[in-house]
Amino acid sequence: IMLLAPFTAQARLEVADSIIARMHHAAAQYAEYVHEYRAELYVKAQLDIIRKNRGFRFIPGLFRTEKDANRFIVETYSDLHYTHPNIYDQKIKAYTGTLKDARELPGITDYFNVNVYAPYLLGERLLSPLAPNSDKYYRYVVDSVSCDSLQRLEYRIRFIPRNKSFQLIEGQMTITEGAWSIRDMSFKGRFELLTFESHIQMGDIGTDKEYLPVQININASFAFAYNVMEGYYEAHLAYTDI
Repeated sequence: IMLLAPFTAQARLEVADSIIARMHHAAAQYAEYVHEYRAELYVKAQLDIIRKNRGFRFIPGLFRTEKDANRFIVETYSDLHYTHPNIYDQKIKAYTGTLKDARELPGITDYFNVNVYAPYLLGERLLSPLAPNSDKYYRYVVDSVSCDSLQRLEYRIRFIPRNKSFQLIEGQMTITEGAWSIRDMSFKGRFELLTFESHIQMGDIGTDKEYLPVQININASFAFAYNVMEGYYEAHLAYTDI
């Protein structure tokens, strides 16, 4: 903020527009930068049933629970294989937890398959704030400017939907000047019956993981017909081949 303060309002707007333009230009290149990778995906989850009625067990896609159980812990190890442009092959190789009849994380598996530079997130569900011409649907605000350990400028940018739509998300991201790659991104939104908040931490700049997520944290809430379930997920990706 201190770096932007000496400028006039018009100058600050021009600086922000320049940053956003560079961000979009870089994203168009980085979206196809990684053609293939293999990774080990570890996910730890806590699932809490806040409220349920007799119809809970009949909701498609949900897991079966014991009558009085309301909290569940799950851990999974998976082999994840990505192939450009948007093919994810995830195979669970180890599972442990208190959900006896589940072998995957209910309703949330796709949320760990993310290319932050792609025009859409979660397949075709959400329009990314980095998509070409996304300024038609999002407003951008440069919240602050700071320096990393190597004195590179980092811009904290907020993105706000211009209208209400389940295909748009609200959040913020950190961009490194020069490389114009993303250090982290946080966003919240809603898809069908799921309300979610996601934080994605990217690999360190200058490494082969710079354009890939290394940790993903998700808080999600599912609500349907007086049934409410909340989930807290922490995922780590260890890349074996990029």
